[in-house]
Amino acid sequence: MYNAVLPSYLLPYCFVASGVFSPEPCSWLNPLADCGLCHKTETETLGFIGENRVHLQEANKRRDLLLLNSERCCWEAKMKVVIFCGGMGLRLREYSENVPKPLVPIGDAPVIWHLMKYYSHYGHNDFILCLGHKAESIKRFFLDYNEALSRDFVLSKGGQDVKLLGTDFSNWRITFVDTGAKALVGERLLNVRKHLKGEDIFLANYVDGLTDIHLNSVIEHFKESGKTACFISVPPTQTFHLVETDNDSRVTRINHAASSNTWINGGYFVFKKEIFDYIQPGEDLVDAPFQRLIDAGELITIKHEGFWACMDTFKERQQLEDLWSRGSAPWQVWLKNGRASTSHVPNTRAAASPV
Repeated sequence: MYNAVLPSYLLPYCFVASGVFSPEPCSWLNPLADCGLCHKTETETLGFIGENRVHLQEANKRRDLLLLNSERCCWEAKMKVVIFCGGMGLRLREYSENVPKPLVPIGDAPVIWHLMKYYSHYGHNDFILCLGHKAESIKRFFLDYNEALSRDFVLSKGGQDVKLLGTDFSNWRITFVDTGAKALVGERLLNVRKHLKGEDIFLANYVDGLTDIHLNSVIEHFKESGKTACFISVPPTQTFHLVETDNDSRVTRINHAASSNTWINGGYFVFKKEIFDYIQPGEDLVDAPFQRLIDAGELITIKHEGFWACMDTFKERQQLEDLWSRGSAPWQVWLKNGRASTSHVPNTRAAASPV
């Protein structure tokens, strides 16, 4: 089993190898940029170091510079994340009338935690929550959040001292904004515009979509495109059939949605600040604003055939719960055995499809 991240004592070698074998100074953080070490086991890595000791010793002279550049590169990559979590979740009411969709659990944590943990894995820890329906419940969850319940820890001094063996929540910055109980997604985004001041590029997403796509690779290809907006598109996950007919209502073709050449909006938006030039008050995001982007040639999508799921119904929630309970939840890329899917992230600018 290849490790996405090497043991800490081998990371300096990986930095140095990045300078020799890869153009990116922080490529060890990027599964797409193979410096020769990132995807090897510990034993294979030690063998690699022995075989390339001369080259690594020469490159070690540049190690301090590589470390500095790496930290700068990773810092610059951090972006604010807008999460739309104010809807009423009507199709999930059969789960509970009292629990808003963002707090519906998958395993031992609500779906919003899973989504935020995914973004945090890629270094994006500054969140803006667009609240609405049952906003107070979501605020209360985070105000009362006890990280020890989801992390390993050491308890001592009769319970007076709790030492976490790892942390995630402590480095999150969360802005809570009430954007209206019945506001459309476009309205919610406009309502948090002031919290995005100074951000040239930012991320946004629905609260109920989970995926294994390599997020920072999506961001990089968006930057290369020079466009205003991007989202991922995925094959339909619902079990229905598409019917085609002629002018006399005779059926000419029936295709299962999953096997058709049909793609749906999977969220995971990347926006430039100019997105606000395309949204007018009272509008949804995907309808009129996206059509304006299409007319201007400013919207692209990245097709992803890896894992993607939407928790829109009780059945879909149960499917995600089953994956989590078996220890095979693909969206948990932050786990040691988790690996982001990169097979369908485009390798060139042309592969990112204009909408």
